[in-house]
Amino acid sequence: MSQEQTENVALQEELYVRCDEEQTEKTQWSNKLQGVVALLGYSVGLGNLWRFPYVCQRNGGGAFLIPHMIFTIVVAVPLFFLEVALGQFSRKGPIGVWAMCPPMKGIGYGILIVSCVAIPYYSMVFAWALYYLYSSFSIDLPWATCGNSWNTPHCVAAGESRRTTNSSAEIAMLSLNTTERMDSNQSETFTDAFGHTSTEEFWQYKVLVISSGIEDMGSLQPHLVICWFLTCLSMFLCVMKGVKSLGKVVYVTAMMPYVLLTVLLVRSCMMPGAVDGILFYLTPDFMRLQTTQVSKFNEYWSYRK
Repeated sequence: MSQEQTENVALQEELYVRCDEEQTEKTQWSNKLQGVVALLGYSVGLGNLWRFPYVCQRNGGGAFLIPHMIFTIVVAVPLFFLEVALGQFSRKGPIGVWAMCPPMKGIGYGILIVSCVAIPYYSMVFAWALYYLYSSFSIDLPWATCGNSWNTPHCVAAGESRRTTNSSAEIAMLSLNTTERMDSNQSETFTDAFGHTSTEEFWQYKVLVISSGIEDMGSLQPHLVICWFLTCLSMFLCVMKGVKSLGKVVYVTAMMPYVLLTVLLVRSCMMPGAVDGILFYLTPDFMRLQTTQVSKFNEYWSYRK
């Protein structure tokens, strides 16, 4: 072997070792526990706390759990392990991993686009939560009472009966007007006639400052802009050093959903009607499995439509 060939081989070995060291340093967690906790946080997200109870209740409770568990075991779990295995094997991002099959690189770009769409959405949800956290430090909770600048004359304090101060004639007239509106538009509810709770009005008229419709975009709300900026700043601080900084954060962000789920479970089991809710959640109606939509509310939603 000539001297030139020897130098080329040595250079190739040096480049290979350097690339391997850089790649290993880039993708390593501080310890295995951080990786496991991060995967736990990836498994339980906002949808488990927010959307799943509504979807389960709407689609028949116990009857919905049967197809849900089947598809979780058959589809969701294998895809989850496949994604984790590809990431550990390649040590690359969603685009670079498809170097093993270039025609499928579009999947990586699709994942990137979905992330770019979902991050602003979730950051706004976190901004709402941050504003509620800030408002909760008030001596009197602003969403628990009426009489605030954003409340309407039809506001009812949380926990009180709606329109209790109305006379019988006023209630009859409101009911008649509501019935007439329901005849012409079935989407109207008695809530529109008898007012909103203080909690609803705080959300609509203070937090969102909701406009009349999509044609009226409204203006930026300073309190939400500030909370959104703080949310984005927090996310940047969490990921600015990659897994080195993210590994410390996941101990809180990944374990918190499980703590919240436990707290909500204990609290919900102590509320009136909890036994009925638990039975509805655990008792399947096998007849509902014969329909494409596992729902006990088909007639109700057909009426609403």
